[in-house]
Amino acid sequence: MWHKLIKEDSSVWYEEGFKTNDFLQCFIKAFLISNLCTIIHDQNEKLVFILNLPDLWSLGETNPVDETRLFGSAITNQFVKLRQLCSDTNSDQTEYFHSSGRTFEFNCSTIDIAGKKHIVTVITDRTDEVRREKTLQTLLREVSHRSKNMLAIVQSIASQTAKHASTIDSFLKKFTGRVYSLSVSQDLITVSSWSGANFYQLALEQTERYVTDSDTAITLTGDDVELSPNEALHIGLALHELIVNSLSYGALSQGCGEIAITSSTTQVGDQTEITIEWKETQLSETLKNDTIHHRFVKKFGINLLEKLLPLAVNGKAEYDVGADSVNYKLSFMKKSG
Repeated sequence: MWHKLIKEDSSVWYEEGFKTNDFLQCFIKAFLISNLCTIIHDQNEKLVFILNLPDLWSLGETNPVDETRLFGSAITNQFVKLRQLCSDTNSDQTEYFHSSGRTFEFNCSTIDIAGKKHIVTVITDRTDEVRREKTLQTLLREVSHRSKNMLAIVQSIASQTAKHASTIDSFLKKFTGRVYSLSVSQDLITVSSWSGANFYQLALEQTERYVTDSDTAITLTGDDVELSPNEALHIGLALHELIVNSLSYGALSQGCGEIAITSSTTQVGDQTEITIEWKETQLSETLKNDTIHHRFVKKFGINLLEKLLPLAVNGKAEYDVGADSVNYKLSFMKKSG
């Protein structure tokens, strides 16, 4: 026959042949394995039982136990109030306490032992959970911040693209391409756990969609500089504009031109100057036409290259569309290390 261990609680049962002493040994062993701390106070608020006391608290040699010396005055005072509330209401009470950089959950409940009310307190170390929660909250705030930044960029792109588009189809084509460019850069940033992106990979990802034989049409040389998330997003957009313009009017418009992309670093005091250059050669004859040249230099993409990008990375840019070449140079400073 089975019986309740505690009259008021139907969650713990024992078989009639199971001796109380055997149960106590198993109970204590289970608590030792679980690493939960259990403290019992009698009806006179005397501490009568301690199991699995966390290592930052020591009983010492005092007898009876001095709880103020054990927990410190702040925790002891709050703990007394928590037990009193539990006793007065006959309901479980929980509170969190902080000590030495750790967080503990104190859960108090009443129990009848030999006809007298006792308070059983289970203390659980919640330090790791609290840290994970704080980390998660930090990440969520970072996601929210970055999402707002991304939406602001997309909004700006949509507005500027619409301003320079002559038809809805033209707007959709250009806007879609620019948003895709952002997504490519964002993928690299996400893979790096938001630390940024390497320039080589960024350049390859931004150009390979438009150039099938990139090994011969585009060369990439110099230092593989590490870019911050903001730098990667804006430089990715710039590379997108350069490759699209090249395919429309520049070196790649007739499949005969070449593009050289270089990146370099120069130490300037405690900062590093990063320089990124784009050079197109063997231009098509159409680019030399005045009308085509005018269309080429008046687009939103050029505004991005000459004004918006330098502003975003706190740098400077030079853009030149000549009869025989197209040259773009971006320079900006970063703190070394």
